Amino acid sequence: GVIDMPATTPNPGKPTPQNGNGRDNGAPLYVRAELSTEQKLMLAEWAEALEWQDLMAWADAMADNNMVITLKRIPDTKGFQCSVTGTKGSTKENLCLVTRASTATKALISAMYKDVMVLQGIWQGVKREEDFDL
Repeated sequence: GVIDMPATTPNPGKPTPQNGNGRDNGAPLYVRAELSTEQKLMLAEWAEALEWQDLMAWADAMADNNMVITLKRIPDTKGFQCSVTGTKGSTKENLCLVTRASTATKALISAMYKDVMVLQGIWQGVKREEDFDL
């Protein structure tokens, strides 16, 4: 018989699990949403007019759609990162939108702006971070 191995040890007798995008490691696909200079200026104006309750309503809607929002300091920098990732059952399952800004709040606002104003809720992922035009 086949010995059942712990989840952390690959079992050569079992097929490799794949996510919904046919990738074998289960990592999410990144969503490309680079801003032009003009869009960055529009983001600044939009953010100034944004009401706090609208930001929270967006975050609530993301959570209701099985999205995980993560805010963290970027190591060895003064910047912050916000990632919005679709988990199982989300309409954006295995997709991840990442933004960076000088404060955690600005990173969160940038994520909302990219989702609502730039992507208009339609996310398409690229295979991995290396596929970005950085």
